[in-house]
Amino acid sequence: MSGFSSEERAAPFTLEYRVFLKNEKGQYISPFHDVPIYADKDVFHMVVEVPRWSNAKMEIATKDPLNPIKQDVKKGKLRYVANLFPYKGYIWNYGAIPQTWEDPGHNDKHTGCCGDNDPIDVCEIGSKVMESEIFFCRVNKIVMWYTKFILQKILLIKYMSISKIMMSL
Repeated sequence: MSGFSSEERAAPFTLEYRVFLKNEKGQYISPFHDVPIYADKDVFHMVVEVPRWSNAKMEIATKDPLNPIKQDVKKGKLRYVANLFPYKGYIWNYGAIPQTWEDPGHNDKHTGCCGDNDPIDVCEIGSKVMESEIFFCRVNKIVMWYTKFILQKILLIKYMSISKIMMSL
């Protein structure tokens, strides 16, 4: 699936900043609802929210119309990813699998916790750095591993994978 483009609104690192996605016809689309989960039989799409080596904690805005990508806010302040010396920001490309959802009403039998009401997270650990752009990443459906985190009694599932094909919007 190619032909995506993005449109930035407002200045980066501000509360107003948004990245809207468009399809090949130039129509606005939702990265949460309109991008297919699968790119091919053995490959799924990933919407990269936080490119490797960057600090701004970006996310799909699931409550906003068209679900643009925006910087996460906590207690009225923009959120940033901490550095892990000697590196800056995330050491991988971090994002979400479209058309997925961690159900806050489903109690996980192993942890006793519920989902975080967001798409399923994925960390792409290949060598490509996606600087200064929002990318789609086609990731092998064969996942290397996944883990479950519990943060403030909320279950977070993280999938780790290596990309097969990567393409810029």
